[in-house]
Amino acid sequence: MAWIGYKIGGRSLALLTGILIAVNTELISYSRMMLPKTIFSFLLSLIALASMYLISHRNNIQFFLTGVLLGLAALCRPVAISWGILLAAILLVQKKYRLRVRLNVVLALSIGYLLTMAPWLIRN
Repeated sequence: MAWIGYKIGGRSLALLTGILIAVNTELISYSRMMLPKTIFSFLLSLIALASMYLISHRNNIQFFLTGVLLGLAALCRPVAISWGILLAAILLVQKKYRLRVRLNVVLALSIGYLLTMAPWLIRN
């Protein structure tokens, strides 16, 4: 996971990833794989791969789909609720693109995330 963090955001993100996993080992290790955890692990892998690709490309549709994946992961395991916010913050801080491009990408990610989470948010 630290390697994925390094590929996405460099050394500082790799260190942050390592610290988060050290604090919450449930992010990578499960005592038994039940159905929601298996789906969650699959979604986590897809999100990591999509994030690595999307950091170097700026396709709003793909960011929207990544937001949908983040929303599905959050519906499986509550620990993923903050990941959408964290990924949006990482995208905003990057200085690769102009602010307007970064805001459009974060907006696409947020819309996908919120549309997926909307039924749960409305119910609760």
